[in-house]
Amino acid sequence: MRQRTMPLMILLAAVLALSAGAALAATNAETEQAIKTALVDKLGTDAGTIRVAFYDGKAALSGQVTEKWTKELAKEVALYVAGVNKVENEIEAVKGSGIGSGKILNETADTELETNVKSALRNEIGDHAGSVEVETCEGMVSLRGTLPDQARHDLAIATATKVSGVKKVIDLLRNPT
Repeated sequence: MRQRTMPLMILLAAVLALSAGAALAATNAETEQAIKTALVDKLGTDAGTIRVAFYDGKAALSGQVTEKWTKELAKEVALYVAGVNKVENEIEAVKGSGIGSGKILNETADTELETNVKSALRNEIGDHAGSVEVETCEGMVSLRGTLPDQARHDLAIATATKVSGVKKVIDLLRNPT
């Protein structure tokens, strides 16, 4: 009896392993599609050319976009998708990829805008601002994190929108469910 059940146990283990692998592949494909959808929903049609690969919590983004801000904020959007823990951003931007003093001025302006948005958030939503990740590029601002309720969520978006220099706010905030 023992000799008969051992091959059956091995066969059962193999079938379960294959089933788990297939389920993982389906989950990876679903997450990959969720990232692609979020990129276009949050960043617009420029993000439609971004290629996404996803496996085991890690997303790899590649391709070419027109705007630098699409490239820079794509990572934040991918991190917004459930199950994504790490992002490798290999996207190339046609515009805004120069070097020299213009790039330094743009980086300085982005840093200043980010500081101003963080300060405004601290003034409006207090300690909860610490749970909001702020990223800026060319006047585009992404807010990513979790706030305790919809009222603070709405206030954070409205506050960031009012900061001088902000062209658009990309809402990547969540409320606990």
